[in-house]
Amino acid sequence: MQITPQRTIPIETSLPLSSIHTSHNGLYSLASAPDRVLLLDNSRGKIVKTIMSKKYGASNAIFTLRQSLSSSKSTLPTSCIVSSCSINNESSISSHALRLLDISTDSFQRYFNGHKGQIISLLPSNNSLFGMDLFYSSSIDGTVKSWDSRIGNPLNSLSTNCSIPVIELDTSGTLLALYNNFTKTISILPLETFPKSIISEFSIPNLHQNEIVESLKWLSNGLLIINGKYTKLILNTFNGTIHTLNFQSNIEIISDDLFRSSSIDVSPNEDIVFLSDNGIISWDISTISISSTISKKIDPNYHQLLSSRIISTNPIQSSIITADNDITYSIIDY
Repeated sequence: MQITPQRTIPIETSLPLSSIHTSHNGLYSLASAPDRVLLLDNSRGKIVKTIMSKKYGASNAIFTLRQSLSSSKSTLPTSCIVSSCSINNESSISSHALRLLDISTDSFQRYFNGHKGQIISLLPSNNSLFGMDLFYSSSIDGTVKSWDSRIGNPLNSLSTNCSIPVIELDTSGTLLALYNNFTKTISILPLETFPKSIISEFSIPNLHQNEIVESLKWLSNGLLIINGKYTKLILNTFNGTIHTLNFQSNIEIISDDLFRSSSIDVSPNEDIVFLSDNGIISWDISTISISSTISKKIDPNYHQLLSSRIISTNPIQSSIITADNDITYSIIDY
C-alpha cells in the first residue's frame, strides 16, 4: 500500500489544525484551528471559506446530518456546530459553549450552554431515525450530553464521574461507546434510551498507568479502535477480545488541543488503520475476525513522506486528508 500526496494547501496561521470532519456525502470537510474554522471543497481540494473565531477559539467543528445531506457540488453547507477551545484561558460557561455557526454570514446563530469545561468529543447523529439535527458532546466537566441544533438546551445528560470521558457512535448510529479514563472501562449505551441503560461494559487493562485515551473509532463489523496517547488497541465489542497495534512513536507531540496529540481513522473498506504521529503509520487489520477470541499483535508500516498531526479518510472519494500547519489531500494505492 502507498499513500500518494496530490495537493497541499498552506494555512496562514501559526496555530496548527486540531480536527477535521467530513460531510456524510464526502463533498465537504470542516477543519478547525484554535482561531478559525475552514470549509473545504474536497472535489476541488481547496478552501472555500475561512471563518475567524478569535474570541473563544474553535475546535471539533462538525456538520449535522441535515447539513451533510443537503449540500451538493453546487450547494455549500450553510451551517455547522463549533465548540470553543478557550484560547484566552477564560473559565466562564460561555467560553465552553457550543455554537451554531452560519457559514454564509460568518455569524453565530445559536449558543448551546450546559457544559462547564472544554469539549473533548463532538459527534453528529448518523441515523435519521434519531433526528437529522441531533448531536452528542462530552466534556472535562464529566458529562455526556445530547442536543438538537434547533434548541439551545441539552436534551439529555449523563454524568460519568470522570474528567475525561471520550465518546464515539457506531456506524449504524444506534449505539454510543463511552471510554472512562478514570475506571479504564468502555460502556456501550443504546441511543434509543440514552442515558438510562448500558448494554455492556469492558475493562481495558492494556494501557499504561495514567495513560489518556484521546479518541475512539467504531468499525461497521463491531470492532472499536482505542486511540490511547501511547497505546493503540482494537476491542471486539461482541466478546471483549483486545488486539494490540504495535508501534513506536516518532516523537512526543506537544498539542495545543488539550487532549489530542494524534488522530486515527480507517481506510474506506476498513481493512487498514491509519494513525497520524509526525508521519503516517498504518496497520493491516484484515486478519482480525469478529468471531476470534485470540488476541493478536499487528505490526505497523511507516509512511514518512507525510508529516501530520490530524488524519481523516474520505470513504466516498477514497482519499485521505492530513493536516497540521497545512492541509494535504492524498490518495491510497493498494
